[in-house]
Amino acid sequence: MRNKLLLLTLLLCLCQLAQAQTTDSTTAYRHHIGLNTRVVLDRVVEPASLTPLQLIYKYQLSPRSALRATVEGFYATSDSSQSYSVRRDEVTNQTLGGSLGYERQKLLNKVFVLYYGADIFYRREEKSIEMFNRFVDPSQGQIEVEVHVEDRYVTNAFGLRPFVGLRINVSKQFYLSTETAFSLRRERSTQDYIAAFRTYSKDGAIGNPQTTTDYTTHRTNIAYVPINGITLNWLF
Repeated sequence: MRNKLLLLTLLLCLCQLAQAQTTDSTTAYRHHIGLNTRVVLDRVVEPASLTPLQLIYKYQLSPRSALRATVEGFYATSDSSQSYSVRRDEVTNQTLGGSLGYERQKLLNKVFVLYYGADIFYRREEKSIEMFNRFVDPSQGQIEVEVHVEDRYVTNAFGLRPFVGLRINVSKQFYLSTETAFSLRRERSTQDYIAAFRTYSKDGAIGNPQTTTDYTTHRTNIAYVPINGITLNWLF
């Protein structure tokens, strides 16, 4: 809710600024570069957000149509430990994706442009969790146990995303845009889980059992993608 209020407030302020502009910049330049501000807004509301950075490039084919390409990525790693034990956890999250699409543009006035079209997209998400721990098991005669767990999730997805958006011309070479979409997505998810237990006695290691689990799922879904940020765009 806080994110949506921030977005609405920013959009209203920028609309007021844009209405003061009289320059028509819809046909002067061929190239567009955009940066989505969603990653900034999400960090304000939730510092631990996993929102990827998104860049978009458009090539203006004609005064009312354009090709577009988007790349997005995210990488974060954390390492935590406990002061009262030797346990340590390492977590890595990464996302990489991209899309290609086509859009049509309808000039509403010198400030506002309605646009719509569709993208084909691919996205890969990966999360890796690694845990190390060592403790004494009194139920086994004070035997020391060492645990090493690896848990890895990977999702590969592709699909089609029809969209509709609004462009707000702020100056001759700068405009804002925001859009909403539907997503038809096919994804394949895998999980690989390995838990290794090593036990020690006074004479040394006496056991090294290991548990392994892996599975794969396939899923198709259709989802609504709400407005989730304002893209800052430069023309050249």
